[in-house]
Amino acid sequence: MTHWPDAQLSSWIGNAGAEIERLGVARIAVTRTQTPRIKFATYIHSLRSAWFDYAAHELADRQFLAMSMRTMGWLAKQLGLDQVVLVGNDPISTNIWDASTQLHIAQLCRLLLGQCPQQYIGVRNLVPKYHAELMDALSAMGFYRLPARVIYEFDCRSALKNRASHLQRDRTLLRKCALEVSIQTTLNVYQARQLCALYRSIYVEKHSALNPQYTEQFFMDMVNSGLMQCLLLQDVNGVVMAFALMYQVESTLTVPALGYEVLVKGLYRMLFAAIMNHVESHQLLLNYSSGAGDFKRKRGAQAVLEYTMLRAPSQNNRISRLILSSVAQYAHRVSSANLIALGA
Repeated sequence: MTHWPDAQLSSWIGNAGAEIERLGVARIAVTRTQTPRIKFATYIHSLRSAWFDYAAHELADRQFLAMSMRTMGWLAKQLGLDQVVLVGNDPISTNIWDASTQLHIAQLCRLLLGQCPQQYIGVRNLVPKYHAELMDALSAMGFYRLPARVIYEFDCRSALKNRASHLQRDRTLLRKCALEVSIQTTLNVYQARQLCALYRSIYVEKHSALNPQYTEQFFMDMVNSGLMQCLLLQDVNGVVMAFALMYQVESTLTVPALGYEVLVKGLYRMLFAAIMNHVESHQLLLNYSSGAGDFKRKRGAQAVLEYTMLRAPSQNNRISRLILSSVAQYAHRVSSANLIALGA
């Protein structure tokens, strides 16, 4: 198993807003938010960004709701949510762990409860069907289960009986194009620059500055360390037109970053087809994260509700604990269908 390379978060993410350390024999990633909180701190390190600022950004055309989310974010700040320690939190949107790592995460959370009595402690990216024992262990420590987002899965670990017609059309489009598909295990500086520009044009400039603002160094380190592979779609001149970073743990694959030339019609569809070709040929489970829900459902994805588990500070913060308990009781009724109806 290839380990994560060591680096300062600021060398990988322009809006990290946090520091990272790797603790224990399993070198579990633990991120701690920096103070004062930076503008546009990325949601993968800041729960206030993830839950309130991002929602306000997406609701920009509905001013009352956006203002309500910003107000709730301000209240969360007053309750200390900007001071959060996230365990098992590598600098990507979707963390995946094997069983051994999950055990180490639970043990580390127990240790941090005594070391960080004045901070919130959380674990992102939890799904009951994969992390039941970890979630039970966290519940026993006083963590509360909060629905975070809807993610989408394509389970290709066995032969698919039916392939969605939209996916079939995507594959036809890919076959007819003049682009070369390749899987790269090393990147040069020029390629990393292309990847960074394609990613930022979509996720940062088009969607939200709260997305991780990855640097060229991030792409170089992720691929050249052997931690991830990079799927490329290139034209006849070798120019990268679309790409996807691929991160695999056991039989589960995620796509921590992707990008494509927005002016070329159908490139996202072709990129997705290339990803699915890889997933099917290797019989993997693709965790395709959140967003673009309608696109993914039309191609056969299964919606799954993902949770963040959070524990309020144990010292001098009774109000925060009461509020978190009340929110968790209400959130227990939230389902993936509820979030999909809101646009997930």
